[in-house]
Amino acid sequence: MHTGLNILVAALLTLGLFFPLSAAQAAGDTMGGVSYSDRSFLSAMIAHHQDGVRMSQDALPKLKDGRVKAWAKEVIEDQRKEIEEMGEMLKPMGGSDAKAATAMRHMDMLPAHAASADQAFVAGMLEHHKGALNMAAEALVLSKDPKVIELAVNIIEAQAKEMRDYKEWLLKAGGK
Repeated sequence: MHTGLNILVAALLTLGLFFPLSAAQAAGDTMGGVSYSDRSFLSAMIAHHQDGVRMSQDALPKLKDGRVKAWAKEVIEDQRKEIEEMGEMLKPMGGSDAKAATAMRHMDMLPAHAASADQAFVAGMLEHHKGALNMAAEALVLSKDPKVIELAVNIIEAQAKEMRDYKEWLLKAGGK
């Protein structure tokens, strides 16, 4: 049994993603109207991660809290590594699915109503990670490729933990 399975199940339950699938997931449609395939998942996740890197880079100069700055740097580093890994996985599949990548582009925006740049970034990353969890949960259920399944599990485990940390920080900072 995978060592992080408890985190995975907790994340799925917390987000309402545990079986049965939502209508969108059952239809293979958590990627902006693009039907599920491993190629579309990887392409959409790359675009999603690229937006996460961009959001983190844009926020970093405005952040004041040391922990939040460290999170932004971690997002940049971790998501760049996964972008590279997914790019390699896409090569034998014929490369990126432009429609899936475009559907995920620029779906993340930092909340304008936050009390500080730190709170805006953390709240934005919480929503950003929620999108990644939705896509990864769909891949976990629908993929037949062990490498894609392992990637999905890794994304769910890492980002669910980060989401918990972000939520705890927001609660202490007076955010939602």
